[in-house]
Amino acid sequence: MATWQSHLNRILPPLSSIIGLLAVGGGIQSLLDPLAFSTTLGVPLSTTSTTSDALPLISFIGARNLSSGITLLALLYTGQRKAVGTCGIVTAMLDAWICAKYGGTEGKAVGHAVMGIAFGAVGAGMFWL
Repeated sequence: MATWQSHLNRILPPLSSIIGLLAVGGGIQSLLDPLAFSTTLGVPLSTTSTTSDALPLISFIGARNLSSGITLLALLYTGQRKAVGTCGIVTAMLDAWICAKYGGTEGKAVGHAVMGIAFGAVGAGMFWL
């Protein structure tokens, strides 16, 4: 008979991989099209002259997402589940804090907070496996 831990061992690593792939995809999108990514992020930029000032910041966010996703996948590949869990928990807490502090548009802040909680739950599960 399977235990809850064996179920988590089968479910959480693939979920963590999906999170890593989403981060890589978002990072690539932000580097290729920062304006579109800013809308996905929930902080759409206008096409005014101030946009040129914000584009590097959006690109930095994308580079962070890309490197975080690659790091997460590398940690999974090498079997360092507690490190994956720690990254998931820290990222979830920081994303939720930023969303609560600055809000967002079109319900994006709520979406980020919900995803942060989900990522945090996966991270906590990976930490305790």
